[in-house]
Amino acid sequence: MGYFNAQRFGSIQSLVTMNTQYVGALIYSCVILIPSFFSVVIFTTMLFFLSWKLTLFAVPLVVLASFVLKRTTHRTNTAGKGADAAFQNMSSTLLDMLSGMKVVRLFNREKEMIVKFNSEVDSVKQAVFSLDKAKAVASPLYEFTGVASLAVVMFLGSLFLEHYGQFSLQILLVFLFIFFRMIIMANSFNNSRVLFAGYFQFLGRVYRFIEETGDLY
Repeated sequence: MGYFNAQRFGSIQSLVTMNTQYVGALIYSCVILIPSFFSVVIFTTMLFFLSWKLTLFAVPLVVLASFVLKRTTHRTNTAGKGADAAFQNMSSTLLDMLSGMKVVRLFNREKEMIVKFNSEVDSVKQAVFSLDKAKAVASPLYEFTGVASLAVVMFLGSLFLEHYGQFSLQILLVFLFIFFRMIIMANSFNNSRVLFAGYFQFLGRVYRFIEETGDLY
């Protein structure tokens, strides 16, 4: 009982109803994250077999793009924390209003509670918008860096043609096709990584709630 006395019931309600939904989205992002990672590894290995020289130029471009866009992951992580806190506050305020409706009416605090709840709703709206914006910005950035990387590799490949002998053009086309597929998998991996960063905060609260221990009485 000590735990429940120290918590706002709305916070627990938010955890059970809202956080678990985001944890489901987190699990889905992991389902995409893992195969995308292994696909990138396999495609990179194939590129090395085709041309290790050109691969040494191509793969670092993809890695560099991921590091450059690391800030996006940080923004999503921060937005996830804000959304988690906003959901807690809104649910707690709503539950406090409903459970204490007699007190609210008795002391004529309806307008005060409406203003407070509207403020909480606005906070949730802004937090969710920030989270969605951080996720939405990531995708076109990854697409742009992927296309730029492909263009650079095509240019470098045209310079390397003379090193492949009579099958130079065929090998280059296969290399570009595999590299293009690798960019798609890398973008999928990075997008899933952004989702993971945004939703991980909700998983943390659910895990801490499940692992909570204390006095039985």
